[in-house]
Amino acid sequence: MPKWRFKSGAPPSAYAYPPPLDLKKKDVVNVEKAVLSTTSKASKLAAEKDKVTPEEAAAAKEAEEQAKAKAQAPCRNPNPNPSPNPNP
Repeated sequence: MPKWRFKSGAPPSAYAYPPPLDLKKKDVVNVEKAVLSTTSKASKLAAEKDKVTPEEAAAAKEAEEQAKAKAQAPCRNPNPNPSPNPNP
């Protein structure tokens, strides 16, 4: 097998292995989270949706009172013992 020899003017560090990586070191960089415009719009919309207008509050209170009155009213069933088959 022939032997090859050549002379290069480059320093040996140009052909050397790269230094090993130090995986234990980590630079901690605090980065602020980006706030998207859609996120702020959604949060504003949700806040507006949660707001109850006085008219809606009055209507809800009135509906609640009607439901209580209906629950307290006696049941007037004309046929207290209905048969399972209406046409026997």
